Amino acid sequence: MSDEIIVENEIGLIEFRDKETGEIIATQKPTPKKQAKIDSGEPIKVKRDYDFIETEDGKSVADPETFPLSAKQKGRTVYPYNVDTCAAIIEYICEGLTLREISRKKGIPPVPTIHYWCAKHKDFKADMATARKIRGEQYADEAIDIARNTNSMRSRADKLKIDTLKWAAKVNNPEQFSDTIKHTGDVSNPIQIVVDTGIRRKSDT
Repeated sequence: MSDEIIVENEIGLIEFRDKETGEIIATQKPTPKKQAKIDSGEPIKVKRDYDFIETEDGKSVADPETFPLSAKQKGRTVYPYNVDTCAAIIEYICEGLTLREISRKKGIPPVPTIHYWCAKHKDFKADMATARKIRGEQYADEAIDIARNTNSMRSRADKLKIDTLKWAAKVNNPEQFSDTIKHTGDVSNPIQIVVDTGIRRKSDT
């Protein structure tokens, strides 16, 4: 865990670069304290609390094995909250994986920890919501692929898969795949419902 130089990139994230090679190790949103130093032009040098490893699919995540533990934490694995780990989780969701499948990946925290991060960090929660909608699209596409490639020998089994994927698509992206039609208006043009009772009034003469 060597010293690193932190610089701000073009999209406002700070980059952790190796002091020796200049290679980008990770990116992260700056804390207010670090942002103030960046704005003032003051160089920042910090020591990482953990190293990074790659999952089986080549995604960079924080290595919990190198995270320093206090006496109370000894004997259990602590997963440091890190934007690279979060980005890997988001990518996996967009690819159609469930949280149970994702949590089995190397360096990824268990499902309860992911839910805790989601509840605690607004940005991660928003990214998760977007990723689930994309996963709904993935499930719908997968259902279509199965339907197009089925045959009389496996049509019954494929129907179960298709029905499950259709349900999952609706759960993940109800706006796109829900069977319910929702009519909405706005403040300036509210929806008006006119009920015709059949009763007619004579015009005043």
